[in-house]
Amino acid sequence: AIFLYESSNDADKIIFWARFPLILLTILLGFIIFSWTKKRFGENTALLALILYAFSPTVLAHGRYVTTDLGAAFGFFIGLLAFLKFLEKPVWKNVLLLGVALGTTMLLKFSLVLLLPVFLIVILARAKEFFKLIGKLFIAGLLGIIIIWGVYYFFNYNYPQTKQLADAESTLASYPNKALAGLDLWLIKNSATRHLGQYFLGFLMVSQRAGGGNTGYFLGEVSASGWWYYFPILYLFKETLVLHILTLLALILGFGKILKSKNSGAVVRVRSWIHGHLPEFCSLVFIVVYWASSLASPLNIGIRHVLPTFPFINILVSKQITEWLKSKNLKVKSPAVAILVALMVAGTLKSFPNFLSYYNKLAGGTNNGYKIAVDSNYDWGQDLKRLKDWMDKNLPAGRQVAVDYFGGGNLKYYL
Repeated sequence: AIFLYESSNDADKIIFWARFPLILLTILLGFIIFSWTKKRFGENTALLALILYAFSPTVLAHGRYVTTDLGAAFGFFIGLLAFLKFLEKPVWKNVLLLGVALGTTMLLKFSLVLLLPVFLIVILARAKEFFKLIGKLFIAGLLGIIIIWGVYYFFNYNYPQTKQLADAESTLASYPNKALAGLDLWLIKNSATRHLGQYFLGFLMVSQRAGGGNTGYFLGEVSASGWWYYFPILYLFKETLVLHILTLLALILGFGKILKSKNSGAVVRVRSWIHGHLPEFCSLVFIVVYWASSLASPLNIGIRHVLPTFPFINILVSKQITEWLKSKNLKVKSPAVAILVALMVAGTLKSFPNFLSYYNKLAGGTNNGYKIAVDSNYDWGQDLKRLKDWMDKNLPAGRQVAVDYFGGGNLKYYL
């Protein structure tokens, strides 16, 4: 704050250029979603998936802020794509690609560790391949660890080992799992592994932070222990109604296909579906694992925390809808879907520039969103500059106002 607002700097210019790489990353993720989906499922599916991504109020809100949420979404997506490429063709080139993807994504956000249980579940579901692939997976994981070690070596280079150990001991003094804390201190004590120890320290700090919760407001209650239904309700209220309609239709169509399968027995039908639909299965496993982790966490401060699942939801929904459109009654179905998508686009554009504060009609609209949840769901202090512009246009010179502000901006700088 001192650097931005109290050092004779142009704060707006610094903030703009800090945000610019995240904006580019948001665009790049949209491009990858379209390109990969087009290659897998066709141009129509890719276009619909891109529209659902590009006109999500949550994506538009957090794709322009200096936070890790969009970076995490990018990391999970490229990590799963590399894993799929490896499963379908486990040649050494793809082993190396998976290792690089693992190392890179793990550096984007500590929550990317959730890729590991997703990989394990998918591999176990294809039990016949487990022992064939375990060696190559180990090598990919080792390469990922080397990449993490290399990056942290660079940042740790001038960090005296004794000081690093003392800082870690102080930080982990209250960590509840003494075994994990001990493992991290052991890594730091060893000169060869102390850089990995610094990464692991960050992971432990984040896990402790998430496990400790955060005092928040939700549906008239204030609590630090969280609500298990927090994310489902916010997802229902903060994404567009059109997406929910299309998702419901896609679920009905998807389950209908499985039930109509010619294979006898539910287990056989599911196995048959997994074998023929590996990308969809990986996406579903990731969504389930990530949402399960989020529901279990008491850290309830924003729908942005489940943002990494959005690209996969968009692709799965788009695939079912475009396949449905290929069947009969095309003259009725296509205009209906086109109207729904147009309504979604228009509704999102209408909410500009208040994407962060967006709530759909089920919640009573954006103006009533504060009754449901605040913090990064509604007011993150993002409108301080806009408040100044409004005051300049609407208030007489010298008029004093009282401001109750929640955010990282500086009242004196702008007002």
